[in-house]
Amino acid sequence: MLSMNGYNIIEDFISISSNSK
Repeated sequence: MLSMNGYNIIEDFISISSNSK
């Protein structure tokens, strides 16, 4: 989850948000 790119964290957040729908 914690990658050199902060985008990885954002993508994870979107994945969780989509799963929480």
